[in-house]
Amino acid sequence: MTDTGYRPDANPVFIMGCQRSGTSLVSQILGSHPRVAIYHESFFYHVLHGELKYYGNLGQEKNLHRLVKDVAGVVGRQSRELNTSGETFTPRPEEILTQLKTHDFPGVISAVLELYARAQGKTRYGEKTPANYQYLRSIRRDFPDSPVFFVFRDPRDTILSGQKILGSSLEQGARMWNDAYRSYARSGVTVKPVCYEELVKQPRQVIQELCEYINEPYSDSLLSFFKHIPADFLARRKKRGLVGSPISDSSIGKFREMKPADIQLIEAYCAEGMAALGYEPEQPPLEGVQIPQRSGVMARLGFYLERLRYYGINAERWRHGWIRWKVMLGLRQDYYLSRLMPFGQKEKF
Repeated sequence: MTDTGYRPDANPVFIMGCQRSGTSLVSQILGSHPRVAIYHESFFYHVLHGELKYYGNLGQEKNLHRLVKDVAGVVGRQSRELNTSGETFTPRPEEILTQLKTHDFPGVISAVLELYARAQGKTRYGEKTPANYQYLRSIRRDFPDSPVFFVFRDPRDTILSGQKILGSSLEQGARMWNDAYRSYARSGVTVKPVCYEELVKQPRQVIQELCEYINEPYSDSLLSFFKHIPADFLARRKKRGLVGSPISDSSIGKFREMKPADIQLIEAYCAEGMAALGYEPEQPPLEGVQIPQRSGVMARLGFYLERLRYYGINAERWRHGWIRWKVMLGLRQDYYLSRLMPFGQKEKF
């Protein structure tokens, strides 16, 4: 994986990649930089991007205010209930509006991230949401000058970690890893790839490259990033594998504890990406094997079963999901009710 030579200076930094690939490690390292603040999993694109059409023209004040109010609500709820930022960060709608440089969705995102950086006494800002690779094309369009770090990890270790931490199935993990890889492959040279294995084996060299890419000075203090993770944030995330200790390569090759047949399946499912990224298979190849595909009703049923398996009895995950559902339900309710109003009656906001 080589540097693309892309050198943005003062735009939001985005960190993404398949879940359990090392995005948290990269975000914690960069977030420990004295000038850089990384917001932890905003999910702005997941919660709001698909709903933007229900807001209408954001050039109209009432529509823009509705979006800003919802964004402030999402951030506040995340901060209070999920502690995603490690501390209470609840910007008021008025603060976001005052910070806006452009009256559109990217402008609102930038305003929130800039307020977050300011709250931490920093000048650069960014965010880490692993599954943002699903919206990479939109992010590149909305933030053409922003640096994007795309984190990769051996799919066998990634999928094993997902099974242990997230309760995902082997097929679901392979599907997510392949989706992430294909999103990266379509991106050309507009993102900076970060190899997890290289990062944990040669942390100083890779961190220097990360800093150089965002045009920020490197310091050996970044190797001690774990000392700056808030205690309550660390306590909540330990069950997801986040530990307050130095970088270690001890997680490389953990997949060898899996059954050989499962390793063989993963290598077959992820053969294209593994070959492109330089991950060598260890089992005899399986010819003509593909991840089971569903269509129609079975596809929807499979999706909901995977979602239920993910949420399980985890109250934190259900609360996280409710943040999105609440925004979606409120927006669509207002949208369709407004179309049932008698002609000429004014909408109330």
